[in-house]
Amino acid sequence: MKYAAEIIDLMSAQPERQFQMRDLVHEVCPNALAEVSRKSALYKTVRIALHRLLVQLVESKSVEVQDVGDHFRYRWRVTSPS
Repeated sequence: MKYAAEIIDLMSAQPERQFQMRDLVHEVCPNALAEVSRKSALYKTVRIALHRLLVQLVESKSVEVQDVGDHFRYRWRVTSPS
């Protein structure tokens, strides 16, 4: 999947940090947020790709998601060694 390596590296390196979608978009494509409006075509394209990736990571239980009203926060899931 597109952006998978970048997002997995970023989130797994900082498992205590919670990321919002805009943080992840900025990480993989800083130009997407450079526009005045978050409604730009580039922002939407990157956001859709990241959403698909995050759904897969949540389903595989690698990422935890927290609903915070008007947005979601994503965090790398830390598993204790058994």
